Amino acid sequence: MKFNFELLLNILWIATICQVLALVTTQKFKSLRLVRKSWQVILFNFTLNMILSISFCLTFTNLTILSSLWVGFFSFIGADTIYKTLEEKKLMRRLSEFNLYK
Repeated sequence: MKFNFELLLNILWIATICQVLALVTTQKFKSLRLVRKSWQVILFNFTLNMILSISFCLTFTNLTILSSLWVGFFSFIGADTIYKTLEEKKLMRRLSEFNLYK
């Protein structure tokens, strides 16, 4: 079985974008006092990440529904932290090593 690092990298990048969008939206809802308790914030954040990620992936990418769910999960737990950890463990190349403009 071959592990698809390119797919993982794509999922982490998309999850990072969705994570930022969800964070800003969650902060707006918290400032409006629509979400007050910590369990409400967590539930709202998880739901928002999943909906946003699936919608984003199906609109702007060719990822499958299953991959879109992974994007939502990674954006909820912190895609940027996952990427940095993999990079530190030398399991993934640094971003500068990728030719992003092919």
